[in-house]
Amino acid sequence: MHPKIKPYHLERIALLYLRQSSPQQLLDHQESPRVQLGLQNTLHQLGFARVEVVDCDLGKSAAGYLRRPGFVEILNKVCLSQAGAIAAWEASRLARSNFDWQQLIRFCQITGTLVIDESGVYDPTNSDDLAMLGIKATMSEYELNLLAKRARAGLLEKAKRGELHTLLSSGYYLTADGQYEMDPDEHVRQVVKWVFDQFDELGTIRQVHLWFVENQIEFPIVHYHRGGQRTISWEVPSYQLLRDVLTNPAYAGAYVWGRRQTRTFIREQQPVKTAGHPLPMAEWKVLIVGHHQGYISWEKFLKNQERIRENSNKLSPFSKGAPKMGSSLLTGLMVCGHCGRKLRPKYSGRDGKSVRYICRGTVATTGQIDKCFSTNARRLEQAVVQEVLKIIQPAAIDAAMAAEQKLVSESSARQQTLELALEKARYEAERRQRQFDAIDPENRLVLRNLLAQYEQALAKVEHRQQELAHEKAQHRPFDESQRQQLYALANDLPRLWNLPSTDERRKTRMVRTLIESIIAKAKPNGDDNCFTIRWAGGVHSEIRLKRNQRGENGLKTNRDVIELIKELAAITDDADIARILNRCGLKTGRGLSWNQYRVKEIRKAYELPAFSKTKQETAEFIHLRQAAEQLKVSPGAVRRLIKLGIIKAKQIVRHAPWLIARSELKKPEVVDAVISIKKNGEAKIQINQQQLTLE
Repeated sequence: MHPKIKPYHLERIALLYLRQSSPQQLLDHQESPRVQLGLQNTLHQLGFARVEVVDCDLGKSAAGYLRRPGFVEILNKVCLSQAGAIAAWEASRLARSNFDWQQLIRFCQITGTLVIDESGVYDPTNSDDLAMLGIKATMSEYELNLLAKRARAGLLEKAKRGELHTLLSSGYYLTADGQYEMDPDEHVRQVVKWVFDQFDELGTIRQVHLWFVENQIEFPIVHYHRGGQRTISWEVPSYQLLRDVLTNPAYAGAYVWGRRQTRTFIREQQPVKTAGHPLPMAEWKVLIVGHHQGYISWEKFLKNQERIRENSNKLSPFSKGAPKMGSSLLTGLMVCGHCGRKLRPKYSGRDGKSVRYICRGTVATTGQIDKCFSTNARRLEQAVVQEVLKIIQPAAIDAAMAAEQKLVSESSARQQTLELALEKARYEAERRQRQFDAIDPENRLVLRNLLAQYEQALAKVEHRQQELAHEKAQHRPFDESQRQQLYALANDLPRLWNLPSTDERRKTRMVRTLIESIIAKAKPNGDDNCFTIRWAGGVHSEIRLKRNQRGENGLKTNRDVIELIKELAAITDDADIARILNRCGLKTGRGLSWNQYRVKEIRKAYELPAFSKTKQETAEFIHLRQAAEQLKVSPGAVRRLIKLGIIKAKQIVRHAPWLIARSELKKPEVVDAVISIKKNGEAKIQINQQQLTLE
């Protein structure tokens, strides 16, 4: 028996740990697990009768970023003094990070567990063996970092030459000499190009996605298999797929490497790596413009990225946002001249026909309302549209000619795509027929399967033919009367603009093309609102509109309701006030239900102070929920104490929050009741029927 192996070691089990770093290694290096498993015989020769193989971490890295259930199992058994020895072919099999390694060796040292590898037996309680194990762990981690550094350096140098090829996007393939070429399939190229054409036309990724879904146009999706095989399947694209295409610089002819990064953070006391975090273009490691032929130009790609950023309201509070389906024309362009924030549309009235642009920035930050700005949207939009039409009127005829040409080209492109899809379906049907004809008629099992596939291919051909016929019927060439009607509308641009059939999003995009922003500001000593239009190109113009005076519409809210709002605003926010008013059956001056914004408008109109959380923290009375937090019981328990009369509370009006004096919580009877609730689940006090009850 080995001198370091004691009898109590042999009474425990020996754990043989098997590991390889990735699933690919399991496929390519199948001899390694067999070699590691050979250590089982060595353990038996050393005298261990019970050897347990831990192999559930095969295919998982030991760098410390993945949770390894096998390694956790070993730690548990070592801590429970169930393991006499831990065996692995080499130290790197157990751990590649000093954190995991030192944790394991420390536990082995405490419980007297041995560490065995192919070169010897080590006792962590022995200082020499402990030093040797530390050297092995350090070299293992250093080796991993060195290999990774060399690999990254090699990849970077190859990427700088534009020769590092990974999975190519749909619409491209890699030639034998390593060059990027457009897919030879005309149908594939047509559909990929259509993504960019529709984004130019519709302006947002969501609208492009809806267009593909509505027309049931399928997108080519590339699948890569072992051995370099490449296949294409056709599916209606998802939103994320279209976004990936529109934000991929490869379609602009650029070679890019390192545009996403991996980040490490701590989760449950373990480092975790997450990949795919996008980097700004200035931080891309490799960018080679003009590397291959693109579906769009690089300049067009940059403009598309700017438009996508502008469409996203989440990226910046000052971005314009995407054109919406709402009737407000200037959404995203209006800027408050007082605080610099965007004005947002507020819809009210029947069918949302009443619209106002409102700035809520200073209310959200300071609680003040004197600097907030709002204006009637319809009057302002009419004034802005008049200015816009003056500019675009000279180009109306040219626009009509372009519209006619565009309608014809769109119909032609759609028909061309359907014709390519029909041609592909016919080829597939002919291929299935040849397979069917080549089979021995006696082989009925194979024959039935091929017959079903042939029938599916014929059904697809018929479906494509119907789609093409429907498209031709829907888009007939312009006749002379339609052409004359189009040019007549071009001469009467205001009428064309106000037609109900005119798409609101198109009007919004047209206005955004001409106008950068509109700065709105109220004149402090006047009755006018001033709007400065910042046109594209740097020219500014100004519009002045007279403000409505307070109460001009004659529909005023009841004074008692206003006084109630004033009292409630001292104890709760606008959303809660609206809920209370609605439960009490109270209405606005127009007979409408209350909501948060209507309460805010009343406060603004009558200069009522807003609810302040800071003042509430020092107020004499607190809410029921705050009392529950201070007493460390549930809100339901506080309600029971109010019902029992132990805590005295009041309401401004029915359905309003209960208000409790802070001094009530310090009374001995309240303290005793709370202790009883925490101990027994209820207050041991008889109910006095004459005391206050909750209804």
